Amino acid sequence: LPLIDYNALASDPARVASELDAACREVGFFVLTGLPSQTAVLHSELLDAARSFFDLSIEEKRRIDYQLSPEFRGFMELGCENTAGSRDEREQVEFGREEPRSTAGSSEGDLLFERLRGPNQWPEQPPQLRTLVSDWLQ
Repeated sequence: LPLIDYNALASDPARVASELDAACREVGFFVLTGLPSQTAVLHSELLDAARSFFDLSIEEKRRIDYQLSPEFRGFMELGCENTAGSRDEREQVEFGREEPRSTAGSSEGDLLFERLRGPNQWPEQPPQLRTLVSDWLQ
C-alpha cells in the first residue's frame, strides 16, 4: 500500500502531490500517516456519528434525500449510485463545504460543477453529526 506522510506536506508539498497522484492513478488508494492526534479523535467520533445515522430507519434518512437538494447533497439509498453502469451496493450521504446557494451552473457557459456549491441538508439525528462533519471539512 502506498504510504503518504501528512507531515511532509508542509516541507515538500510538490513531493506529496506527486505521491498522491501516483497512488491514485496507479493503485487507486493510499494510507495517510502522521495525522495530528486531534484528527484521529475527530475521525473516530465522526465514524461513530455516521454509524448512528446509517442505523436510523430508512424513513428518517429519507428526510434528507439528495433529490430534495439542487446541489445533490443528502442521503442516497442503497443502489441509487452506480459506477461505470453497475449498481453500487451502498447507502451514502453527501456533504460538502457549507456555502450559500449558487446560481452559477444554471446558464449556458457556466461551469456545471458550480451548481454543486451550496448548503447541506442536515439530519436531526444524530445531533452531533453536523458539528463533526463541519469540523472535518475545515
